Amino acid sequence: KTPSEPQQVHLVGTSVPDAIDSAEIEEARNLEMHFEDLDYNQIDHEAFKAELLDGFRGLGVPEERVAKLQVHLKEGSVIAIVTGDDPEEMQQIKSMPVFSLKVMGCQAAVPPVASKNKQEDDAPAKKASAQSAAVAKVDEKP
Repeated sequence: KTPSEPQQVHLVGTSVPDAIDSAEIEEARNLEMHFEDLDYNQIDHEAFKAELLDGFRGLGVPEERVAKLQVHLKEGSVIAIVTGDDPEEMQQIKSMPVFSLKVMGCQAAVPPVASKNKQEDDAPAKKASAQSAAVAKVDEKP
């Protein structure tokens, strides 16, 4: 090859599935919690983050996991985005009663859009599961 020849680059995979995979991984790494009675501009952000992490410790999250968590705050009352490096560890944390936590006297809430979409997303799966169970029972009859 001469320096003037363009190099061909071959990509493995496709951009759409890769984008979906990375979106799913990103979602698995994040936990979004809303604190609707707090004002983002009025709170001490560092104190809020410390109290939230203490709350995770109180739920039984091991210190080595808490130390790896990152907390980012956004406006809209106070929205805490808790991020961990390991999606499996974050799933374990999400399975805990994290929305029972209170920070600065305010109860954590499930994000409104996420909870609505979650219910809508689960409805077809629940229906399909119930139909599968009904079919299985019919097939089991002698």
